[in-house]
Amino acid sequence: MSDGSTTRKFKISKDKINLISPFVRYVRINLSRDRSEAFIDPEYVFTYIFSGQGKINLEGDEYNICPGDIVLMPPYMLHILIPSPSTELLQYVIHFDLFFNKNRRTLPSGKSGLTFKNFLAQNTPENLLTDGPYILSPSSDESEKIRQLFLELKEHFESGLDFSELLTKSLMIKIIACFLENTARRSSSVKRQTSKSWLNLEKAIIFMHQNYTENITLHQISRHAGLSLHYFSGLFKQHTSMSVHKYLNSIRIEKAKLLISEGNYNFTQISEQVGFKDIYVFSKVFKRLELKSPSEYQKIIKDTSPDSLNI
Repeated sequence: MSDGSTTRKFKISKDKINLISPFVRYVRINLSRDRSEAFIDPEYVFTYIFSGQGKINLEGDEYNICPGDIVLMPPYMLHILIPSPSTELLQYVIHFDLFFNKNRRTLPSGKSGLTFKNFLAQNTPENLLTDGPYILSPSSDESEKIRQLFLELKEHFESGLDFSELLTKSLMIKIIACFLENTARRSSSVKRQTSKSWLNLEKAIIFMHQNYTENITLHQISRHAGLSLHYFSGLFKQHTSMSVHKYLNSIRIEKAKLLISEGNYNFTQISEQVGFKDIYVFSKVFKRLELKSPSEYQKIIKDTSPDSLNI
């Protein structure tokens, strides 16, 4: 493992920065306990670490994170969140696009096959903020400023009022501006560690994200990683703090949650679409990972989702 930190700034012209008009898709407060979260999201993800400590792995680079740190992950960046042992990691999270696109207004779902490298090669305005840095440790004053902006944004996002979308857009612009301002003051305490074996794990993780709807086996996944089954299983657990089987199921359940939020399918259809051929197994796995049944989760979504997500 090697470690270090960088002081890169975003290389963006003022004209391009001034064109940014973000669309806030999703706002939430996450509490992670004793297990990692691993995702490939098709939009930008902004995270403010409110409390707790741990590590975050971004495309193979591992960073220590602590209260007050801010993270900006571009679309399709593979990220793994690992709370420290016996620690609760509380995060303020915003999913957003840099520019409004009516074809992406609702949450994307299903297999895309895109990786971060593929996304970088695309000619799209959404890759404007992809050159990093991705993790920053602002001053306590700046950190508190960003925290207050998040809470105000969350309040407007959940209000569902006529001008809530406009207000969340203006607040998201302020948050992005704060992040860009702080790139010049990146703390040297944010350390990066790169695993030599990450490329093998990345192949397996991308394979699972692209084939989670199929009945793929652990042997198939380890072969795709180019590693023996025993070595691969141990290496995966070491880097993600979860088994390969649990990780595959976490992908399926996250996709199921998106389909439930869309409201277009029943549970049997959702179960089949995310790779569970038995609705009983789907319900059992869902409750084990989410601590609530699919129907309980559906009720929460209906009771709390802003009207803007249903347009």
